[in-house]
Amino acid sequence: MNDEPVQAVGADEVECEPIYIKCMEKDRTEEFAFEPGEQRFYASKGYPPPKRCAAHRILQRERMAKREEEAKRKESPFHQRNWK
Repeated sequence: MNDEPVQAVGADEVECEPIYIKCMEKDRTEEFAFEPGEQRFYASKGYPPPKRCAAHRILQRERMAKREEEAKRKESPFHQRNWK
C-alpha cells in the first residue's frame, strides 16, 4: 500500500502505470487502481484524482441526489401549504 498523497498531473504528464489510491470511505480499507486512461481523462478536465473507488463514487452520487430530492420536496408549495 502506498501512503504517499496522490498529486494531480497535467494531461501530458500522465503516467503509463496505474496509481493505487486508498478509498476514503470508512468501510473501505482496500486500494483501487487509478488506470492510465482515467488519469488522462481526469487530467484533460483539470480534475484532481478520485478519492473514492468507482463503487463508492456511484453510492456518493446516489446519496447526493437523494438529499437534493428531499430538499426540493421541502421547498415545494404543496409541502409548505399543508405543513404550516
